[in-house]
Amino acid sequence: MKKAQAFTQDLIIAVVIITMMILIFFSFYTNQNIGTENIENNVMSETKTITDYLTTKGYPDDWNSTNVVRIGFTDNDYTLMLGKLELFSNMTRDDYDKARTLLKTKYDYIIFFTDYNGNVLNITNQKFIGKQGINNTNIESLESPTHISSITRFVVLRDNNNSSVRIIEMVTYVWSKER
Repeated sequence: MKKAQAFTQDLIIAVVIITMMILIFFSFYTNQNIGTENIENNVMSETKTITDYLTTKGYPDDWNSTNVVRIGFTDNDYTLMLGKLELFSNMTRDDYDKARTLLKTKYDYIIFFTDYNGNVLNITNQKFIGKQGINNTNIESLESPTHISSITRFVVLRDNNNSSVRIIEMVTYVWSKER
């Protein structure tokens, strides 16, 4: 075999090996990014779904802690139904995993209400409904989420005798620690 032929064969083998290594690297890199994007999309999707559920009456319409199929605590015009909100708040405090299952999410969440100045309201004797001990200021430091999503919806708050009506914000945070 001549020197030139040996050099050509070595070059072809080297190019094939380098090309395969580059393809393997980019295949792995792309799959890693797709996995991360899927988690991020799931967290965003579940935030929307949870918020959509909560801004309905729930199912059945007159649900309670023993017969609830889907949690919801507003009527058709987005007015908070304080009795159902209190039930949801108690359920979340007493059995967070059950509430999470009823919301059809595997991710952690908190829900809270703010006035037009951004002040967190204490509607159910609990400012933050969801994972205990978590709020909008400590979520990053205590949970270290890899993906987090929030949605804000406007809802109507009536006082008990319907003499006062306010439009407030319902804020929902959902997060994941998955990588």
